[in-house]
Amino acid sequence: MKEPRLVVVTATADAKRFGEFAHELDFHADGSVPIVAVAQKFARWLPLRNGVIEGHNDYLGVVPAFARGCEIALRTYPRAEVIACLHDDLLVSEPDWDQKLLAHFDTHPDCGLAGFGGAWGLGDEQAGQGIYRPTWLVRRGFMSNMQDAEAHGTRVTEPRKIACLDGFSQVFRRTFLQGRHHNGVGPNIAFDGTLFSILQDWGVMHHAYDAATGAFARYLSWDTWLLPFAVHHKGGQTAVGDAQYNEWARTHAQKLPDSTSVGDQVFWEQAHKIIWQRLGHLLPFEVDRLG
Repeated sequence: MKEPRLVVVTATADAKRFGEFAHELDFHADGSVPIVAVAQKFARWLPLRNGVIEGHNDYLGVVPAFARGCEIALRTYPRAEVIACLHDDLLVSEPDWDQKLLAHFDTHPDCGLAGFGGAWGLGDEQAGQGIYRPTWLVRRGFMSNMQDAEAHGTRVTEPRKIACLDGFSQVFRRTFLQGRHHNGVGPNIAFDGTLFSILQDWGVMHHAYDAATGAFARYLSWDTWLLPFAVHHKGGQTAVGDAQYNEWARTHAQKLPDSTSVGDQVFWEQAHKIIWQRLGHLLPFEVDRLG
């Protein structure tokens, strides 16, 4: 059997939601795309027809789960060139989405990262001035072709370069996911693993990892692209919209000094501060607002 060029990675804690996600991907694909799923809160899942499911008794956290999924994908599919990290509450209805993804990476060798919703700017224009605040990592000018695009920003129907993506869809060129500089002309990020492994090692559990990948792409000289695929993102169900996840977060998130936050809000505050401390020197930045 021919080795796949494209692999999907997701994290899930709901068998029904995952089933709908996988069905839509398969139904609208031109070929057969394997899925690597890190299943949380389910110790035993039925095997996928095409792919790998690894079950865990408890939640791992979004970033650790994707780090684990990417590790499995790279090891299991050593010739896969494109790794699509997608939330399990995303429904893709773009016809032949798999071939269109691969065609984009084939025809845009500078593209290291692509997705279905993102912004032309990353970082507040006053980022780094005054006392730190999490909004220094804000996105500016969100665009997509989602079902409800206008509710989140501007609808676009042509591919274009952007500064950063929303975390619900982050599609990596393998070499970028592994932290390699574009064309090898600059320094790689020195580590064994993936960009998600770095974030996990830094202590990021959830949130702001999409800002980090945008900054990583800038640092490693890769372009980030918005692909206006027809999709519907239900929003938040992968983590913060899940009652069991929120209960887990309340018991696993350690309170921060000088903060009254608990649970997932602690993860949010931690992630923004960590990423600013590590990557803030790259912000703010933007691409051509008109594409």
